[in-house]
Amino acid sequence: MGSAAAGAAPGAGLSPGANAPSLDGAPHVTHTTPTREQELVLRLTTFGGLSVESDRGVLASTTAHRRRIALLPLLAVARGRGVSRDKIVAYLWPESDTERARHALTQTLYALRHDLGADVIVADAMELRLEVSAMSSDVGTFEDALEKGRFAPAVDLYRGPFLDGFHLRDAPEFERWVDMERSRFAAQVCHALEELAGAAARRGDSRLCVQWWRRLASLDPLSARVAVGLMTALAHAGDPGGALQHARIHELLLRQELAVAPDAAVTTLVARLREETATARPALLGDAQVASTVQLTGVPASLRAENAPDAAEFFLERLRRALAGRYTVIRELDRSSSVTTFLARPAAHGSDVALLVLEPMLVAHMDVELFVDAIRGVQRLTHPNIVQVLDAGATSGVVFCVLQHLDGETLRDRLKREKQLPIDDAVRIACELADALDHAHALGLVHRHLKPRNVWLAHETSLLNNFGIAAAISAATRLATPSGFLLGSPPYMSPEQLAGETEFDGRSDLYSLGCVLFEMLVGVTPLAGTSPQGVLAMRWTSAAPKLRLLRDSVPPQVETAVAKALARFPADRFRTGSEFRGALGTC
Repeated sequence: MGSAAAGAAPGAGLSPGANAPSLDGAPHVTHTTPTREQELVLRLTTFGGLSVESDRGVLASTTAHRRRIALLPLLAVARGRGVSRDKIVAYLWPESDTERARHALTQTLYALRHDLGADVIVADAMELRLEVSAMSSDVGTFEDALEKGRFAPAVDLYRGPFLDGFHLRDAPEFERWVDMERSRFAAQVCHALEELAGAAARRGDSRLCVQWWRRLASLDPLSARVAVGLMTALAHAGDPGGALQHARIHELLLRQELAVAPDAAVTTLVARLREETATARPALLGDAQVASTVQLTGVPASLRAENAPDAAEFFLERLRRALAGRYTVIRELDRSSSVTTFLARPAAHGSDVALLVLEPMLVAHMDVELFVDAIRGVQRLTHPNIVQVLDAGATSGVVFCVLQHLDGETLRDRLKREKQLPIDDAVRIACELADALDHAHALGLVHRHLKPRNVWLAHETSLLNNFGIAAAISAATRLATPSGFLLGSPPYMSPEQLAGETEFDGRSDLYSLGCVLFEMLVGVTPLAGTSPQGVLAMRWTSAAPKLRLLRDSVPPQVETAVAKALARFPADRFRTGSEFRGALGTC
């Protein structure tokens, strides 16, 4: 730095009425320090992002200068204790020599005083500390609550990972410090949630116990101990089906992200729950033989018994008898954890349809009438980019719905052949799906299960398939069981859906669409990882990577649109499908 900086002493020239150059190159507007009657109550938020707020709203002037505002969380984590100037300059200006870095710190102190309109930092020659009477912080309040054993208020403060999405270029020590503190706070939240779940269990409050375990599972989805805790809580709440559903989700995450099988503790609990469920409540199909069918259809293909073909054939024959005179069942097309899809032909006409039959394990835990009514409500959807629902019903213990059957393939099939789609194709598909969502959301209908497997590609047109089925299952099981089923595919589920919330709107679908578009463009889902540490750091503690870092030919407006669709909080996403489509540019 030039000679003008050489004579600057720490704390020198910080008159509140004087102008000072900005460290970030932006001019400052001179103003005077407010009187006591005018003073603002300042709050620093670090969980889920970084911002400074007053009673008058967010102080936008601080958000434009990242290195400047980064000083505040460094001091806030110290909770009123001093942080040495040497440590601060090593974190924030590692590329500068000592004299230049100390001058930069002096400029930052002046600029913060100017921006905030208050003295929130106490400075002496050796160290700095946050004046907690002038600025409160969520991290300080959070740790105070934990020390007093007030776990519920503490976890309520945790809106997301520490400094989520906040980074400083050329400041590796600061980044390492953030990673360390982020992990520490995440561990503290997990401990607090487990304490809350245990206290709820001891009080006999099974619903609240499940709620706390669900929040913990959303933070640590790969933990076998957490999976067992949630499954046990669901079973004690009278919802063994929900426990088995979570086991399937846990297994899916492990296999997709880490290519490993579930821990023995999880598989042992799954086996016990299946045995108890089959013994206590045989499937609603009517006789003892169906117990083996219930177990078959509830188990992933890789875990089925050797006699699975015989049981599957038995189930198919029983299905044909139940639907005789209404539909002729031809063959099985697809199977998931909740439904099996068959090719069928209506007795009334010759056009083939897709017949979706709910797994008996689900049927045993749902309000069937409510499910059928919900599916019939989806028949209102008439859009060229939505596969139409034609019928729904229940007979002889078989619960089903009927959709159009179209020639073509799923988007998942295409992505297996082409890891990355041409940008024009990917954007066109996303725009068509956004149009479909716009139509459905206007009618108050949410898909809840948007993923490549539920996107049908036919005659150069993309269509949303299985619309409303996940929502209908969720509604029917939520009223019939204490906690309901968590349905969806984790790589495409919104944060609120993964957290186990039951009430969310179309912005959750738009998040899922953002995940699908991201995968079409770069070949992976937004927050995939390659190790347990990578999964937890990326999926649950970091924002999605920038698209153009992975594929530089992606247009800037597409990158910006996808980033907004993938915002952690619904309020930060697009409100409608048409907004998403418009942000993508020319479709």
